[in-house]
Amino acid sequence: LYRMTPVRAETVGQPRTWLHAFLLDAWHVDRLYDRAIVQPFYALSRVFARGDLGVVDGLVNALGRTVLDAGTGLRRLQTGYLVNYALTMLAGAVLVVGYLLVR
Repeated sequence: LYRMTPVRAETVGQPRTWLHAFLLDAWHVDRLYDRAIVQPFYALSRVFARGDLGVVDGLVNALGRTVLDAGTGLRRLQTGYLVNYALTMLAGAVLVVGYLLVR
């Protein structure tokens, strides 16, 4: 068969009829899959990615700022002076005794 009609390299893979084109295009399954599954999933993932940047990253950054601010405020309580610590413990003990007496 090949001796009678030699095959030229540039014609290999080129469709000759509509059926041949349909079969070469894998029954349009790839195009259908891309339009029905890949493109909607990609669009949805872009929406979720924007939400992740706005909501999740915003919450994480807010929590980090809160912890940093709390640490900055609590750092002022640690002066390194023993007298301050003893006075704080005495004030705490007075508050506990006062609470127990009032209760």
